[in-house]
Formats: sequence, C-alpha cells, structure tokens
Amino acid sequence: MKKSKRIDKKTRDLIDSISDLIRRKNKDNEYRFKGVKKKQLKSIKQTCPHWIARKGRYDPAVYTIDNDFFACRICGKKFPINPLTKDEYETASEAFLAMVNQVFLYSVQLGGDSADSETLIKLKRLVPRFAKIANNVAKALDKRKEEEKRKSQAQSNSQFSNYSSYSYRP
Repeated sequence: MKKSKRIDKKTRDLIDSISDLIRRKNKDNEYRFKGVKKKQLKSIKQTCPHWIARKGRYDPAVYTIDNDFFACRICGKKFPINPLTKDEYETASEAFLAMVNQVFLYSVQLGGDSADSETLIKLKRLVPRFAKIANNVAKALDKRKEEEKRKSQAQSNSQFSNYSSYSYRP
C-alpha cells in the first residue's frame, strides 16, 4: 500500500493491521472481523483509530448520525462531529483530572491494589498531555477554518478584480 506522508508511521501500522483483520461490512454497515477471538476484538476496539485502509488509500470508517454525531463502523463508538473550543477542552480535562485525583485518594484509603494505582498514575500523566494535544488540534482547526473563510471571500470578490483598472463611469 502506498504510504501517506500525513499519517504517522505507527498510526499507519495500526490502521493497516486492523484493516487486515476486517472481512467485510454486514447489513448494519459495520465491519466484520475474521478469525478474531473476543479478547483480541476488545483490544482492537479499544485502540481503534476510526480509519480504514482500502484500495490503496486511507478512509475514515465513520458515518453521521443526525448531523450531530459520528459513529465508527469498526468499534461502534459515537462522538460529536463539531470539535470543542480550546477552553472547553481545557475545562473538561481539568474536571477529569480532578476526578482522577479524587479516585486516587479514595483508592489508597480503601487499600486499592498496585494495578489500580499504576493506572491512576498513568492517567495523571496522560490527561495533561491530552489537554495539550487537544489545544493544538483546536488551534489547527481554527486556523484551517480561517483559511477556508479567507479563500471563500477571495473567490467571491475575484470576479470584480478583473475590472479593477477600468473606470465604472462611461
């Protein structure tokens, strides 16, 4: 398959490996897996990038529900189409980090095992990283929206630019 320059190599490998396991779509427009055990299927669905490799290119494996949500054909997860703003991402990640800290406190108090503590420590490291990634994505989306807005304005005014040197009066 032709390598895409825009997609990271690890992400490409993940998409390719999931695509190799998919057999076909069923009548509900979801993908069926071939020869995959339940544990493997659960792991695949947890790491789903919502993209699929087909016919030499990478395509999103999502469809829209009521113009408000995307639903993935591979893992079945639903998520909103419109991205949040930078402030909304920051607020949500701060609230989640507060919940992680609260659960960590009570987990230690109630004698949680080491696997739980390890998971909570990972979350305490990953949630701020997620906030940073979400901020960068939101910035890039805002920048792209501004460029599209400028392009559409430039195209709507371009029909008059040919006559800029002529006087309007006869």
